[in-house]
Amino acid sequence: MKTRSLVSCLLASIIALTPAAFAQKAAPKKKKTAGYAASVPKATLSEVRYGKNERHTLDFWKAKSDTPTPLVIVIHGGGWVGGSKLRLDRFADTQALLKAGISVVAINYRLMRHCQEVSPPVKAPLHDAARALQFVRSKAKEWNIDPTRILVSGGSAGGCSSLLVALHDDIANPDSADPVERFSSRVSGAIVAGAQTTMNPFVIKEKIGEKTFDNPMPYKPFGSETIEEHMKNWDKHKDLVLKCSPLTHLTKDDPP
Repeated sequence: MKTRSLVSCLLASIIALTPAAFAQKAAPKKKKTAGYAASVPKATLSEVRYGKNERHTLDFWKAKSDTPTPLVIVIHGGGWVGGSKLRLDRFADTQALLKAGISVVAINYRLMRHCQEVSPPVKAPLHDAARALQFVRSKAKEWNIDPTRILVSGGSAGGCSSLLVALHDDIANPDSADPVERFSSRVSGAIVAGAQTTMNPFVIKEKIGEKTFDNPMPYKPFGSETIEEHMKNWDKHKDLVLKCSPLTHLTKDDPP
């Protein structure tokens, strides 16, 4: 019986190594479709477009309420070079917010590699954050949102974008041919984590250290290939860098 068992095992091994069997074993696995974490409930609306670019999309979770609800707009991090709205669970507990009667929006925005038409590229993600806010406010009645109670939130680059939206003067243009641009970009507050409060490379170097420059965010979005080039040509970049630094816009009348 031991001999038969050994023969059976050898035959099974030989069969397994035939070209057909090997090809079957080597077949590539199906690529898993990316999605939200299991803790994130299904969105009420998915892939809603708020602009013309393929990255101008958002998802909306509507809290159950007979009256207009507050809203949190979550802006993902990733140094303005990576990431997506699918990172929502890193920055917000969607189920807890919905249970508290607060609706949620998670947005995608243009990353550096999508900004060839924008010079310098940093203008794209910042414009998109404000545009998404204005678009959502234009949907307030339809989505049962209280337009006077909107917060922005995010981490790292998403936190920086959130602060810039919260601290920047209103960009509403009542005379615009685009109806979305007529809506206010002001919010009730910002809740951020690990947000950049300044993009000034000299301040960053002094307060945090040069290790920070391993991440291209302090210079690449402003059109510089290296931090050395960026700092050497500071006079050229200074105005825009400071304009993109939340601290520049901080005034007493800003929301908390």
